[in-house]
Amino acid sequence: MSDAPGPNDAQAEYWEDRSSSWIDSEGWWLTAVAGPFGAAALDRLEAQPGGRYLDIGCGTGPTSIELARRIQPGGVVEGVDISPSMIATAQARAADAGVGGITFRVADVQVAELGDHLLDGVVSQFGVMFFADPTAAFTNVRGGMRPGSNLSFCCWQQLFSNEWMFVPGAAAIGITGWMPEPLADGAPGPFGLCDANRIDTVLDGAGFRDIDILDVRAEVVVPEERIDDAVRSVSRIGAVREQVERFPDQREAIIDAVRSELHDRLDGGHLTLASAAWAVRATA
Repeated sequence: MSDAPGPNDAQAEYWEDRSSSWIDSEGWWLTAVAGPFGAAALDRLEAQPGGRYLDIGCGTGPTSIELARRIQPGGVVEGVDISPSMIATAQARAADAGVGGITFRVADVQVAELGDHLLDGVVSQFGVMFFADPTAAFTNVRGGMRPGSNLSFCCWQQLFSNEWMFVPGAAAIGITGWMPEPLADGAPGPFGLCDANRIDTVLDGAGFRDIDILDVRAEVVVPEERIDDAVRSVSRIGAVREQVERFPDQREAIIDAVRSELHDRLDGGHLTLASAAWAVRATA
C-alpha cells in the first residue's frame, strides 16, 4: 500500500534523491551518531508485547526492526517513510534479519490513513522534523493512537550543539566561502523542531498531553583509523554535500579541508564531537 507524498512532496523528492548516499552512509550514522538518541526514544515508548506500533520516518528500518523484536510475541509494527528506496531497503533488511510482525509502506504521515485509535504507540528516530505543517501531522498521528498511548521521538537540538554536523560544514565553507541561506525558524529540515518551546506548542496544538522533553547529550567518538570513514560519510549528507554539489570543481579541496579539520581535533587517538537531541514523550 502506498500513499501519495501530498503536502510534503518537496521533502519526498529531496530524500528520494539522496537515498543512495544516505544508505551508503548509514553504517556510520547508526553506530557513531544516532545510537544513544534512538535508544532513548525506544526506551521512553515503553512498548509492550502484543501491541500495535508505528515508526515514523523509518528510513532503512533499524528502529522498526528493534521495536518489532521488543513487542513479540504477537506485536506488530509498521514503518513508514516518504522515500520508496528507503522502504525497499528496509524491507530487505527486515527479511535478512528474520524478524516477524513488521511491515513497511511509503506514506506521508501528515495525511496518511493511520486508522482510528488503533495504535498502542508511535516512535520516531529523527523522522518528525520535516513536516510542512507539524501540527497537522501530529494531529493526524494522534488520531491513529489509542487514548493514553505514548508518542516517543528524538529530534536534533540547534546546530551549534551538534559539532558532528557543524565542524565539517564549517570546514567546507572555509574553502568555498558560500554560506547557505538560513532556514526560517521552524522550517522543515533537520532543525525544524530544535526549539523545545516550539515542540511543546506543536504537540499541545495537536491535542497531546503530559508532554515531557528530555535533554539528551552524547559524543560522537571516532578512532583515528576511522577518520576517513567519517569524512566519506559526512561528505555524502548534509552541509558538506551541499557545498560539494554547488562547487563540484572544488570537491577535492572541500574533502581535504574536512579531513584536515577532523585530524586536527584528534586527542589521544580519537576524534570527539558533541551531539545533542531532544527525547520527547507525550500521551495521546
